[in-house]
Amino acid sequence: MTDLSWAETKRRVHERANGCCEYCQSCEYNTAQAMHVEHIIPDDGDDLINLCLSCASCNLSKASATEALDPQ
Repeated sequence: MTDLSWAETKRRVHERANGCCEYCQSCEYNTAQAMHVEHIIPDDGDDLINLCLSCASCNLSKASATEALDPQ
């Protein structure tokens, strides 16, 4: 568990991802939509290693999935 405030945690996730979705790479400045700070593995805590920046579309379509087939 991290000792960072949620505001600082969100700031660090945004900074690490350069404001872009870590799944599809769309950027907040291009889409003009707020990004979500998303848990990679649900119920695995708020440590930075388990959080990523995600656009609404990717976050909502991912839901609680943690695995998927690679289409390639």
